[in-house]
Amino acid sequence: MVDLGSNSVKMVCYSADHTGAYRPYHRESAKIRLDEYDDGVIHQGPADQLVDMLKHFHNIIQYEEVGRVLAVATSAVRRAANRGPLLARIRDETGFAFEVLSGDEEALCSYAGAATHLDIPTCIFFDIGGGSLEIVSSRNHAVTRALSIPLGALVATRRFAGYSDFDGDSIRRLRAYVRESLPPPESLGSLGRDTVLVGVGGTVRAIARYAQSYESYPLRKLHNYMMAGRLLRDVTIDILSRDRHILAQMYEIGAGRADIIKAGAVIVSEVMDWFGLDAMRVCSTGLREGVLAFAGRYPEIGLHGISAYHVRELVRAPSWAPRMPSSEAGVVRTMSSSGLLSGEEHTILRAAAANLEWLRTFRDADDFLYRMLDGTSALSHRAQLLSTLCLAYAKKPKRTRLLMRRYGPLLRPDDLRLIRRISPILLLCDMAIIAGAELHLEAGNGRLLLRVDRNERIIPGAIFSQQCRSVGEALGVATECNC
Repeated sequence: MVDLGSNSVKMVCYSADHTGAYRPYHRESAKIRLDEYDDGVIHQGPADQLVDMLKHFHNIIQYEEVGRVLAVATSAVRRAANRGPLLARIRDETGFAFEVLSGDEEALCSYAGAATHLDIPTCIFFDIGGGSLEIVSSRNHAVTRALSIPLGALVATRRFAGYSDFDGDSIRRLRAYVRESLPPPESLGSLGRDTVLVGVGGTVRAIARYAQSYESYPLRKLHNYMMAGRLLRDVTIDILSRDRHILAQMYEIGAGRADIIKAGAVIVSEVMDWFGLDAMRVCSTGLREGVLAFAGRYPEIGLHGISAYHVRELVRAPSWAPRMPSSEAGVVRTMSSSGLLSGEEHTILRAAAANLEWLRTFRDADDFLYRMLDGTSALSHRAQLLSTLCLAYAKKPKRTRLLMRRYGPLLRPDDLRLIRRISPILLLCDMAIIAGAELHLEAGNGRLLLRVDRNERIIPGAIFSQQCRSVGEALGVATECNC
């Protein structure tokens, strides 16, 4: 997958796992500012840089023996008066045939890439790039409007600050311009209390990293990070107060984004205020994941044929839906319907049970935690952390209690009790996987009845009985095991 934007060109190689999900295994990117001059023309210098980098990408693709290449271009190429000659040169010299997405297509692809990795039915979604701002509104996963505005961090920087740093006057003019450019909130449909602001893009991720350092957030994870409006405003003020040369030295921003992050922060904060929302959820997936999902699901229609209907169908089968063996799924369902677990406990149990296979590789609690939390999940950071701690507690309870101190700001005083209630259930399910056994759990009248069938590894029934009693003790109910 090659993504040609206004501020950079990126290539990601993916492989499909046994579930059909795509996993990235090779990433390359280069900062090439096609929109550098904001005059509607891609100049010779950036074009030469681009061709050289695409030749490099082509060599990697040949070496990796990639079976299919998707190449898309967005706002810079879309708006360029010389896009025809540029695309022809790229095709002749590198072999890449780029599809140029319209603004609406870019918005839908970005939203689809986020919506399939989050569980947020109703939202105002935005993707801020170097040259444009895509906005999508949804209600119950149905897109109500999608649009693209020529309002990116690079373009805004060049228009209002040129190659100098922002000052008070240029910031005020930029804020006014952003408000003039954004659509009326009522044009996006009804915005209720359940509406969530979701942001994607390199600018959003940089601001999120900055915010996590600013508030000493204990979990270094961007996907599904919730940033309060007050924090975003404080961070924006802090970014605007710093010299861009200082920002370039900061890990959270870096040299490649330091000169445009101020415009990006202003745009993001104005978007939140304009729509009257008090928090923003950060998503680390977007355009590339959306293009990949559409290409895999609808290869016959192409990207130019996608619509809100196709987005809705993709979200019906999200990539974040947890998968687990049927026997363990039955145990989880029984626990849920028994009334023995709270709604949050059921969510944590389900998420942890879907990752039981990770216990096969458990060696060190810290390493296990980092590996489990790596990647995207629709769960909140708190829920992800708790589900991982439940698994870790099953193996190393003492070390897990120490780890909980590190993540105190995300946890509650009674979370150790929650972990102690769920971990025995996970161990019971894990035991069944090891034994190749089928578990049948019934709950009622304050009792749990467990029946174990097909014990292929011949684990003694007494061990199952003991673990069943541990579950009962954790939940405060009597148990009976027929092994």
